[in-house]
Amino acid sequence: MVTYTIKIFGYARKGFSVYHGLLYRKLLRHLPIIQFNFEATRKCNGRCAYCNIWKTPSKPEKELKPDEIRGYFKPRKLFEKVGEIGITGGEPILREDIVEVCQALREVCPNASLVVVTNGLMPERTLKVALKVRKEIDPKLHISVSLDGFEKSDEYLRGNPDHYSLAWRTAMLLKESGFPVGIGSTLTPINVNEAIEFRKFVESKGLNYSFECASESEHYYDNMGFGLGLSEKHLPVIDELSKMGHVTTFRFFQPEYLRSPRQIFPCFSGFCSFFLNCYGEVYPCIHLGLSLGNLRVDDFEKIWVREKARAIRRTIRDRLCHCWTCCEANASIKMLNLTLTKKAKVLPESPLLYEKTYSIKS
Repeated sequence: MVTYTIKIFGYARKGFSVYHGLLYRKLLRHLPIIQFNFEATRKCNGRCAYCNIWKTPSKPEKELKPDEIRGYFKPRKLFEKVGEIGITGGEPILREDIVEVCQALREVCPNASLVVVTNGLMPERTLKVALKVRKEIDPKLHISVSLDGFEKSDEYLRGNPDHYSLAWRTAMLLKESGFPVGIGSTLTPINVNEAIEFRKFVESKGLNYSFECASESEHYYDNMGFGLGLSEKHLPVIDELSKMGHVTTFRFFQPEYLRSPRQIFPCFSGFCSFFLNCYGEVYPCIHLGLSLGNLRVDDFEKIWVREKARAIRRTIRDRLCHCWTCCEANASIKMLNLTLTKKAKVLPESPLLYEKTYSIKS
């Protein structure tokens, strides 16, 4: 038995301490924005069983344009500390101007790394876009290709008999071109029992593997009551997956959330991160369907600091919502500087604000 200790230290980010972060959260004040997710489009060539985005495609003329992004993201000082932008959809590669969108995002957030999530159905176009973005915009561009298991399960969940082969071709083309590329699976009762073997298979190809449990969202996935969520009976598999390879803080807590869904630690969505849809609507995250406002109506600063935003942050602070999704939980993990270490390891000298110990077999 190996004991792991989760510790939050007093110094979370350069120039900002965990203490001040928790204090600002208590007072419902916004914090420096460190990441956000942008739904580039709701057009999608996938037909996933657990997502209904493809049923409500956006029209190109109604999507936020690159020049709008440049104009609405003001003052720029609010975005100086953004370290990561997740670009998702729909299928972002379907946007004809996706390279220009990436350029606009980097102009307003010059210190951010871009992470593009793709279903992989367009191998050659994806590679062409990725090469151009890496050369002209972000040399550290990361691509995540969605694959939900071996061929039979993937075909069922992705709703396309060609998805498995096309997504693998996309992933290998990107890998051969030197991109940091990962395979991401959404786990449901359909594919969870093969996830361990699939992870081993992915890693044997020299690719990173990540997973999330299928979840619901009214304003993003449009899949409330979809009936493909995991339950406690799937815990043995999730436990095993969570401790394979490099154990990240997010993976470590996945079984605990499945066992008892709740805010495991203070959530900072809407405080230091947000979700922006393709129509300009700003939400605290992809799960909480309470809009802070629309960029085509008010500038970002007004949306971010007004009383409506404080009221929505109160919902989050008071733990009236919860989720365990990587693109949301990681903002809180970064904000709190949550560190997963073996108990015997010498820890940095720093004020200790929180400590909790869990035991897992290793």
